Amino acid sequence: MSQAHAIRRREPGASRVVGGLPAPSRPWGAPAANEPDGAVSLYVHMPYCAHRCAFCDLTAGPPAGQHEPLAYLTALRREIVRAVEEEPELSGRPALTAYFGGGTPTAVQPEGLAGVLWLLRQQFGLPDGAEATVEADPATVDREALWALHQAGFTRVSFGVQSLDDGVLRRIGRLHDADRARAAVAWAQEEGFGQVSVDLILGLPGVSPQTWRATVEEVAGWGIGHVSVYALQVEEGTAFGRRQRAGMLHLPPDDLVVEMGDEAEAILAHAGFGRYELSSYARPGARCAHNEGYWTGRAYRGFGAGAHSYIDGERRWNVRAPRRYVNTVVSGRSPVDGRERLEPGHAAAEAAVLALRRDRGIERKAFAAAFGRDPLETFGPALDRLAEAGLVAVGAQGATLTARGRWLYNQVAAALLP
Repeated sequence: MSQAHAIRRREPGASRVVGGLPAPSRPWGAPAANEPDGAVSLYVHMPYCAHRCAFCDLTAGPPAGQHEPLAYLTALRREIVRAVEEEPELSGRPALTAYFGGGTPTAVQPEGLAGVLWLLRQQFGLPDGAEATVEADPATVDREALWALHQAGFTRVSFGVQSLDDGVLRRIGRLHDADRARAAVAWAQEEGFGQVSVDLILGLPGVSPQTWRATVEEVAGWGIGHVSVYALQVEEGTAFGRRQRAGMLHLPPDDLVVEMGDEAEAILAHAGFGRYELSSYARPGARCAHNEGYWTGRAYRGFGAGAHSYIDGERRWNVRAPRRYVNTVVSGRSPVDGRERLEPGHAAAEAAVLALRRDRGIERKAFAAAFGRDPLETFGPALDRLAEAGLVAVGAQGATLTARGRWLYNQVAAALLP
């Protein structure tokens, strides 16, 4: 799942500058010890899908015409080149990871994605062998396409499998079936992808506990290194949102969702997957370094329609509509549609909320070094209330979510955010 999904992004134009924020002196979540100072992650948004799924509220959809993806790739390349030429805040920053999200990046021909990845290497010095992820729909790839993507330098592929129940897949609008998902994962492994991830959605309508258990058990046995389990969120403007308003969306009760989530964690743990983030499970050495950057405060530069960036304490986002994005960039104008600088207290609160998503939680020393404030003092009353409710465990080194707090994370976030 693309970009910083931990705190839901505001719609373009809904944010405003609310005060100055000195950039933290370092990432606040104590990332890998060998991460270079000033490292930046690169994100590329591909907004095209063959079909919009019933749960999706991202900047994505079918292209308006057969030539639109080619025009979009041209605009992407121009934005990347101009960023290096015109944004001094990017100067000297070593690129650490690249992530192509969507939408469905693999709805575009592999040669187009390869060209953009090559340009990122040329412009930002992204090293050969650095983590470069491409999201994929099993319906949009075959063995040849996966071979081409791996040859182009993509090291990691993330499949949106969601379920292995064919009836559920049809109801949520997926174009693949379970057999196609199995085949796509096998092809990726056979064509050299050492890092393969699978996304599943917890709480979909029509999924029984037995079906869910069978899905997780099978995926855990595929020999992959990473599984993401996202709890379904019904958003306004989606097909599910409309069905819910009409009283036609029948979701499993919350208690059952929690039980199914706990069972997934137990199955994955038995298969060697550790839960290192709220929705993320990995075998040793298979964590997603790009997503960890979002949760620890690493700078990131996003390219494409609706893409977000965070550099030197400023958050900004591009225009959402792909055709408007293309026209803006090709005409020589900046695609940035809005910017904001959070006041220091709000920035620290967002950092704390993001940090709690990780297994390491809020690391007291690292947080204090980045923000100049002790998180246990700054958020003391809120953390005390959360601890009393059994949602957070607080100790001398910081704070982490409890097992119950992981499933009630939205309550934790609401208690900490202004």
